[in-house]
Amino acid sequence: MAEALRAAGFPLLASKLSGETIEEDRSEAPTNWGPDDARIIFTAYFEGTANVVERRTTQIGLFHELDRGIDVGSDAASAAQAARTARENGRRSRPLRFKMGVDGCGHEHGLAGVVFAFGLRGQCERLAQCVRAVRGVLGEPKTQLNIVGLSRGAVAALAVAEMLGATPSLFVGESAELPSLNSQNSSDDGASTPPSSSGSLNILADSPRIPDSDPRPRSESITDAVHYPSPVVDDEVVKADPRSLSRRTLRLHLLLFDPVPGNQVYTTRYLDPLNWSTGNQAMDVSSCCELRRVLAIYPYEPLPAITFHAPLIPTYPSSASVDEIASLGCHQGALLCAPNRISCRLSYAMLRSFLANECGVKLRGCRPFDESLATRQATLRVLEMLRAAAVDDAAKAGTFDGTYVSRAAHSPKPGAAVVRRATGRYLNAFHRRLATREGASSDVDDGRPLYVLDVVRGDD
Repeated sequence: MAEALRAAGFPLLASKLSGETIEEDRSEAPTNWGPDDARIIFTAYFEGTANVVERRTTQIGLFHELDRGIDVGSDAASAAQAARTARENGRRSRPLRFKMGVDGCGHEHGLAGVVFAFGLRGQCERLAQCVRAVRGVLGEPKTQLNIVGLSRGAVAALAVAEMLGATPSLFVGESAELPSLNSQNSSDDGASTPPSSSGSLNILADSPRIPDSDPRPRSESITDAVHYPSPVVDDEVVKADPRSLSRRTLRLHLLLFDPVPGNQVYTTRYLDPLNWSTGNQAMDVSSCCELRRVLAIYPYEPLPAITFHAPLIPTYPSSASVDEIASLGCHQGALLCAPNRISCRLSYAMLRSFLANECGVKLRGCRPFDESLATRQATLRVLEMLRAAAVDDAAKAGTFDGTYVSRAAHSPKPGAAVVRRATGRYLNAFHRRLATREGASSDVDDGRPLYVLDVVRGDD
């Protein structure tokens, strides 16, 4: 039967029936493909410096739990076992979805991780080994790699992009030497979602999940609210590259929430000529042509300079479609599992829509958040009220124009910052995209800035 299907022009179906790997013919593989075309969707969740994924300290841990993918564990051996288990159990979902949770470097490496981000690169290398292990077991098919990170975890996501651009063999390669790949262990360890800590924030247990058969019309869901343009890449240029295996079979999407390297702005700019600081090492990821989508969210409220919480605004490759959005709140406080906070609800809406629409991630529902911003129309009303309130606050403070609050940022160009202006047509870029989707957008220049909350890249 398998040979007949192969002769009839159905090689992938023949491979499934014969139990072979899902390896594809990559000689003429197009490079302009997206999550809908991927055979593997691998999503990694990097927590902030001192946080633990399973405790759901922030929405990083929450989304890791909501992700329906197979948990690969924490090393290449468990990742390979998870891939083999998925293949041997005859899972026919297309694509196969996997997930990985990474605790903060401060939790794993103590004070050195907290102060100097020690161990951050090791975590990135561990992720690369897990991705390569899964791909090696399944035959190096098209892979959508998504990385979600908070604070130092977001800097880790940028480090992964830098590593992929510099050394793609860490992630791809048909001759990967993986530990314990020949193990006959048939347990499901690493292939199922780990149980949550009994002492954690029990937001999911206390509040029932929205079922898959949610009666609300999909067209009204906030999850479908925002879509981002797809970049166009020249296939011929990619095929001519000697590293074209990774360029043809791997796509990287980043979701960065307030990437903070833990350095002072003046240190990275003036006191680090050898680029040894964490900020400078993640400043430029333009060599990563596999990077296609970036959503970077920056809370606008600054912390004192002594806390070393200046955000990072890096340089991206031309192949990437990048959206940098200033939002409400202050650093980690804007990403807590706190549906009663408007800043946290807004963060949830932005993260969920990007993961579901742009990264191909299948998510369970979380009723406390899902019901708070249930529809696009309701969210638009909330955002417009927030915009009006921000403008009114600035007027009461005697500020009617210009920048009201500025949060300095690391960037290749001086003057980069996350700002709150005294006025604007939209609260932020997310507000504008939502309004455009509803047909209520008006970009006619009326003398006001476009956004109240904005990311400024610095001097040209």
